[in-house]
Amino acid sequence: MTDDLVTRAAERARELYGDRRRKDGTLVAEHAEAVALLAAQFGDGALEVLAAALLHDVVEAGAASVEDLRAEFGEEVARLVDAMTVRPGEDAAAAAARAAAEGADALLLRLCDRLDGMRRATERPAGKREKFLREAESVHLPLAEKYYPVLAMALLGAIESARADEPLGHE
Repeated sequence: MTDDLVTRAAERARELYGDRRRKDGTLVAEHAEAVALLAAQFGDGALEVLAAALLHDVVEAGAASVEDLRAEFGEEVARLVDAMTVRPGEDAAAAAARAAAEGADALLLRLCDRLDGMRRATERPAGKREKFLREAESVHLPLAEKYYPVLAMALLGAIESARADEPLGHE
């Protein structure tokens, strides 16, 4: 595989996400790109992981199916995106546990997804922000501390900044 996989995933993700926005008002495509950058920073740079990071919300958004992604990007990208797709009725703990059960790469993506969300948490309404922060502290932070200690430090910093209501820049 070459970084052509990542380029194709980035182009396809932009196309599939279009102008969709997240609950915090930011573009889904920008969030996906931030998750990919975090995965590159905290992971080993595996191209399939970076491609999956870029595409991680397309199934949840209803823009593509896991089968579509399998045909276009291969089994590993599809498996990782599937592991990242929150199921109807699934809470943060169940989604994180399912990602962890899928392996280190899926857990890395789940944690990077939450880290980017934490960095954008000040853009959420106060009540929803507090719930999001509690989930990060009780679910994601312990997993990060156990498996990705450096990512855990970044997550803790993002939680503290969000609690202080200080917007964080994106790296």
